[in-house]
Amino acid sequence: MPHSTMATGTLTGFGYAGLRNSADLRELLGEDGDVVIDVGIKRWSRIPAFGTSTKATAEAAGYRYRWLLGLGWRIPLRSR
Repeated sequence: MPHSTMATGTLTGFGYAGLRNSADLRELLGEDGDVVIDVGIKRWSRIPAFGTSTKATAEAAGYRYRWLLGLGWRIPLRSR
């Protein structure tokens, strides 16, 4: 799992594939963080635990949730 240590903490990148629920998310991240930042274009996924309920899944695992589109994917010009 890629991660980078910064002056204010650690940033860990992960994909939703293989995660089925909040317990899986907690097992993956453990005590390494306190916020899940979603950088997807849209706030949904085909993975059931992260479909339209990513915020609920993150919060059930004990993390805060933020959706920050600008940090991740760029929206193609044709979609603007």
